[in-house]
Amino acid sequence: MLVKYKELAFSESELMHVASRFFILERETPVLKLRFCTGVVQPISIPDKDLGQLEIFIFDALFYAMLYKTQSIQQFFDALYLELKKLAKIDSVRKQNDRFYEWIESNPDLRNTIISYYLDKKRTVSFRINGW
Repeated sequence: MLVKYKELAFSESELMHVASRFFILERETPVLKLRFCTGVVQPISIPDKDLGQLEIFIFDALFYAMLYKTQSIQQFFDALYLELKKLAKIDSVRKQNDRFYEWIESNPDLRNTIISYYLDKKRTVSFRINGW
């Protein structure tokens, strides 16, 4: 007997939301420090979806891009450091964090990094990214 299973799929916005949570902004007066974490910093929940596979995949994609210094990840970090200078001028830590995560989630270079890796590995992952 064949068992049917529901294919796991994620939207690009879900992908980017999870990806943004691998970064953390820390305030050490008077500077902001950025850290890349080996796991998701803040717990994320998307109803009826297991994010474990997506989190592992995104970490792999980001680590690969940093290890091989891909152009899109270099562009992402260049833009990110410029954004950090702007964020340092905001007094409220909460506003800094909100703006920081919004900026990361909307960054096309980070998106391109992950989507490019996904297209390369598409046949070996057990989920799909909608539209790709």
